[in-house]
Amino acid sequence: MPYERVGRFEEVRLNVEYDLPCKPLKKYINHLHPGHIVYVEYPAEARISDNVIATLLNFTIKHNLKTLLIAYEQPPRMLSELMSLQLKGVAEANERIDELLKKNLLIVSLNPASMSFSELMVNESKLLKEFKPDVVVFGGVDKVWMIHTSKEFETLQRSLLLNQLLMLRRLGILTIRLGSSINEELSNFFSSLADVVVKIGYVRDGNTYKPEAYIWRKGRDPKVLTSDQVVSCYEEVFEGLKHANLT
Repeated sequence: MPYERVGRFEEVRLNVEYDLPCKPLKKYINHLHPGHIVYVEYPAEARISDNVIATLLNFTIKHNLKTLLIAYEQPPRMLSELMSLQLKGVAEANERIDELLKKNLLIVSLNPASMSFSELMVNESKLLKEFKPDVVVFGGVDKVWMIHTSKEFETLQRSLLLNQLLMLRRLGILTIRLGSSINEELSNFFSSLADVVVKIGYVRDGNTYKPEAYIWRKGRDPKVLTSDQVVSCYEEVFEGLKHANLT
């Protein structure tokens, strides 16, 4: 196969640290390293929120990280316009934002229903080799698994996915996997592959629902961010975007 097989487990690059964009995340996760695998999960009906996208933007801009976003649900133009509008709404150097996004961000949409799981892996491998990102974001990983997983081929698919993640770790590419909460088995499987897990949920407060987040980093005890902490994190993220260094 045209993608590379990885024969051993690799350590993350501990000599490089990426600070996180808000105090609650810094407190419970501290920082990330190149090669880390992060799994972010949200309720199926909630989809990925603008706040999550803003957090990713803040993080990648702060550290000047070349980012590849592989989307399985939305076309590139829609995602690019959303990010551009979001940044222009809070950042000071509006005229430079589109240039910044074009320089540091590549958005590619792949339709997982139009190809086999192996073909999808090959296409992703080609994108990684061509763009050479610091960060790769896979958006909608649950869709891929629900479309392609079958009892007959499940072992092969798990093997291919693990091989891909080990390759990304060896290359020092920070990997962020975004997915909806479909069922406990899938959630646990994706979590087991990650160094850091963030599961966003909503709790009822009268007639409204407020966000909470379960956070776990390998080697530490899991924590829960309260609604107030989640809101304060998002506020800090947007404040950071206002003063983003768009160079």
